[in-house]
Amino acid sequence: MKPDQELADLDVALQRIDGLLGSEASDWTRRRDDVSNWSVAEQVDHMLRSLVRMLSAADMIRVGYDARIKPDGKASVPGRLLLRAGAIPRGRAEAPEEVLPAEAPTVDDCRERYEAVLGLLAALAPHLETMRTWRGTIPHPLLGDFRAQDWLRFARMHTEHHLAIVDDILGVAAG
Repeated sequence: MKPDQELADLDVALQRIDGLLGSEASDWTRRRDDVSNWSVAEQVDHMLRSLVRMLSAADMIRVGYDARIKPDGKASVPGRLLLRAGAIPRGRAEAPEEVLPAEAPTVDDCRERYEAVLGLLAALAPHLETMRTWRGTIPHPLLGDFRAQDWLRFARMHTEHHLAIVDDILGVAAG
């Protein structure tokens, strides 16, 4: 998928997150342990923390300013397979510590992160046509070195993955 389509799909996902930020308190705190160990609020907080890191990595590659940038790194084999698949399979995994949700995320804190995500997307959007020409990679904590377009793709994949979990939490609990 081209970066402009990844961004369009990510924008749809962000609209869903925006809706969750305005949801009823009972939905915000809803938890379903047979679906996930995290509540809806924790899912949203994790998505937004992750998006800030992923989109920041893409933007740092764009401007060429980050000590982690490698000139010619590659995603690991699992990383390449995952990016090629375009979706993250369901299952329970350990998130890197820096993107773990707060114990009791507030809507205000998440809204602040949401606005940061929008700012990062605004910085990237005018440059999507040249994204594939940007040099350098920044390592993902588990999946190897990602180029800017890989970070954008993974941001979309990761967000859609967690929104599907949120749908299950709300659907299972509401049904």
